[in-house]
Amino acid sequence: TINMVTLMALSLCVGLLIDDAIVVRENIVRHVQMGKSSYQAALDGTQEIGLAVLATTFSIVAVFLPIGFMQGIIGKFFHEFGITIVAAVLISMFVSFTLDPMLSSVWHDPSIHRDRDAPGHSRYDRTIGRLTAWFERATEQLARGYQRVLRWALVHPLATLGLAVSTFIASIVLVPLLGTEFVPKADYSETNLNFNTPMGSSLEATEAKARQVADILRESPEVRYTLATVNTGNANGKSYASLYIRLVDRHQRQRSIDDLSVAWRARLAQVPGITVTHIGQIDSVGGNKQIEFSVMGADLAELGRLNTRIVEQMKKIPGIVDVDSTLKPDKPTFRVDVQREAAADLGLGVGSIGAQLRNL
Repeated sequence: TINMVTLMALSLCVGLLIDDAIVVRENIVRHVQMGKSSYQAALDGTQEIGLAVLATTFSIVAVFLPIGFMQGIIGKFFHEFGITIVAAVLISMFVSFTLDPMLSSVWHDPSIHRDRDAPGHSRYDRTIGRLTAWFERATEQLARGYQRVLRWALVHPLATLGLAVSTFIASIVLVPLLGTEFVPKADYSETNLNFNTPMGSSLEATEAKARQVADILRESPEVRYTLATVNTGNANGKSYASLYIRLVDRHQRQRSIDDLSVAWRARLAQVPGITVTHIGQIDSVGGNKQIEFSVMGADLAELGRLNTRIVEQMKKIPGIVDVDSTLKPDKPTFRVDVQREAAADLGLGVGSIGAQLRNL
């Protein structure tokens, strides 16, 4: 099917697709300029260059064909990528060996036959020939300029080498100025916010805080609407809430999602009774957080102590926000011992009593 992977493969191999046709066509033109007929030039030119074109095409196939048959998840992603490139270059080779020689044997070439016809009087010269003539003059001037530069480089080899080394060093100096990232950020005009209330909070208390947070978010003119969920999805627990925030289109607002996240984070820090654990887009590769690490051990109590210490230390580091931990504190619980004989006299079972207490 036509999808992003196949389109990426086709865009990558555009240059490869036209190379074969250009090489074959240029060699045919060379034979025509030697005085041969168009038919004979097409035959001799294609046969002369055929082995080189064949070797070039099969070398590309040898590189990309194994990619199409890789195993595992990576193979599933790149199967269409490799097969698309291989199929495209093979079709390109077939066209350069069939269609190009056929057209060259019968198609009038003004650049070759111009001396045989009256200049400027053919229909081609009065139409498309004007554009091609201008293009040929431009390429000839470019070729003359290139020849002058090439002659200078051959006469001054040390200066040419020094210029190349200087350019390489300058490119290394510019590397720190370039940002690096695994997956570039994209602004889809939507973002997410997660927060939690103190452990043991009721569903109603968390819902009230979610409404308060949503009202604060909607104060920003960039927000179209919000959708809050409590105790479900990414907010698994009565004290956890998640908000989906839909923004207006990017061209209709001045602030980016990162700018809005900074403003909301400062505003929500003034709301008592909540702890914001995430504001921003969901990472398409790693999840919510840009940096994650694990602490493992056999003693859960010791892990809890280290977890609290690590979180507090990380919050003190400038530039780190939305610090969160997957190790959650225990929920407050009450132990109820049922007097079974008295409950039985009243017609109550342990299960029915537990069901009533669970609703509190």
